[in-house]
Amino acid sequence: MICLDALRKFNYANYSTIMLQEKNIPKRIVIYPRDIENITGRKGRTAQRLLQTIRQVFEKEKFQFVTVQEFCVFTGIDEETVRACMVD
Repeated sequence: MICLDALRKFNYANYSTIMLQEKNIPKRIVIYPRDIENITGRKGRTAQRLLQTIRQVFEKEKFQFVTVQEFCVFTGIDEETVRACMVD
């Protein structure tokens, strides 16, 4: 059995920091309308329509996310440029 005292004493904040340092985890893999606004300079509704168009092209459902890679393929913008403009 797991000792409950050991679990209570475990420092989860320190553990998660160590795990993030060991793995190279990307910040985000999906793109949102606000990101598209920052990248293209278009308004919010236009950014939403662009995401909707990308979903249709990649045959995705309404609830499915659009990845940064899919956005880059569709728009022809370099992924590094897109990631530099993304809001955290």
